Amino acid sequence: MISTYNHRFLLVTHLRGMTFQPEQLRERLNSILDRQLDSRCQLLFCDEGHTEMGWLIPSDWDYRTLTACLCRLAQPDCSALQALGLRLERFELFELFEQYETQGLGAAWRWCRNVLGRIRLRLLM
Repeated sequence: MISTYNHRFLLVTHLRGMTFQPEQLRERLNSILDRQLDSRCQLLFCDEGHTEMGWLIPSDWDYRTLTACLCRLAQPDCSALQALGLRLERFELFELFEQYETQGLGAAWRWCRNVLGRIRLRLLM
């Protein structure tokens, strides 16, 4: 049976405390996200330091449910991440609508980065 999902999300994770090789880190974090979010997460991008990673999350859960689950992962006492010596410093979650379907994921990611940039500018002012 092929799973179909009602929602697609872009998750950007910001990590601290990594002691793994990049490939091991991606695999282990992917496994944790898959399990915790009850989804099949797909890594889309990663920065050079492997502290910021972007994930595509297809899910039947709504935005509020995913955010609550991610907030639990971001707690300092999260055992799943503590076992790896990691801490989820912060995250951004964006629901992808028809923009993803019609313009592709690259366009959706650029749009999200622009929104983040504007938010950061406003916080600095």
